[in-house]
Amino acid sequence: MVTTPENRFTQLQGKVRELQNTANAMRRELARQYQDPHYAPRPKRMALERTEARANREADKLYALINQYGTRDWSEGVPCRYLVDNLTWSDLTTTGQLATVPPPAWGYSDADMRAFSSAEVVCVP
Repeated sequence: MVTTPENRFTQLQGKVRELQNTANAMRRELARQYQDPHYAPRPKRMALERTEARANREADKLYALINQYGTRDWSEGVPCRYLVDNLTWSDLTTTGQLATVPPPAWGYSDADMRAFSSAEVVCVP
């Protein structure tokens, strides 16, 4: 079975979301038990670090795919969590107006994001 870029994008989003949620749950549980994950026993800290590292590796693959097929520069202005949870393939690859206006990342305004989402993208061959 041939995996299309769109299917790969959706799979990576799901995998990153799952791993990030698992790492967050582990971190919360360690904080609950030990007040801070740094005070947890080494095996538990290492398990958390391995889960976070795996989530980061999968996120790197997702961001590489976004950079390869995206028609806009998604690397700044848009929160990373938006790319994982809400970005659609059609918004990623459109050269016209986005279906939704992404929320602004730290340091950006709503006006910046409206301009980002409504900008016509010119593809240079």
